[in-house]
Amino acid sequence: MEHPTDNPRRCVVELSDVSLEPAHRSGATSPPINWCVHEGDYWVVGGVHGAGKTQLISVMAGLEPPPRGKVALFGAPVDGLKEEELLRIRLKVGTVFDRGGRTFNHLTVFENVALPLRYHRELSREQTRAEVDAILNATALTPYTHVSPRNLNQSWQQRLALARALALGPELLLVDNPFLGLEFRHRQWWFDFLSEANQKGVFGQRRPLTLVITTDHLQPWMEHGQKFAALKNRHWHILGTRADLSAERRNPAAEMSLEEI
Repeated sequence: MEHPTDNPRRCVVELSDVSLEPAHRSGATSPPINWCVHEGDYWVVGGVHGAGKTQLISVMAGLEPPPRGKVALFGAPVDGLKEEELLRIRLKVGTVFDRGGRTFNHLTVFENVALPLRYHRELSREQTRAEVDAILNATALTPYTHVSPRNLNQSWQQRLALARALALGPELLLVDNPFLGLEFRHRQWWFDFLSEANQKGVFGQRRPLTLVITTDHLQPWMEHGQKFAALKNRHWHILGTRADLSAERRNPAAEMSLEEI
């Protein structure tokens, strides 16, 4: 299994002695999380409902502090940053939450994707339209340009949340349980899009997109992710790389349920 010293790439997000258990709980019930996500990684983290996946994504994105431990984004300790510095670094992180990703129903699909561009970048109306049109085209959302998210089914709402998360060209993409409520026919698109983004980047960027995906079910991701871990009751388990798991006669992540970890 890979150790941090074996990989010369930088850590884009690092968790040091992090616990996801409530701070008021007395006594250490599990080893803390010490985890580095390297530039270009493609991690898949499994866990049943309530295991702590959404909390993990929020902590990694710098949206909430961990109950215990430290988080660093792109080498900068989150708890030591001023608000302006933290915002600048968080703009390098795209986050997609489940069930439609918290899009705004009073805005159209186009306006949802344009919002971060208009808020954080000084672009002309023509430049904004060109960038949003390119994102909608890449995510197959162009037919829904003027539609409100409330009029999309959940599969397309999730696609919209991804498009908005990618609008500012993040270096790290965190996706929380993307298949929850997703129609089966949409899953292959997500696999293909994320794999290509991880290998080649998105929208003309010439750097791989670092990915962390959480999921209720690991098995569908076994041929797509590079490295695998699991959460059970907010306890952390490294399962290994795809090569590690493929080398086993039995694939533990594929064959056992997450309840058995």
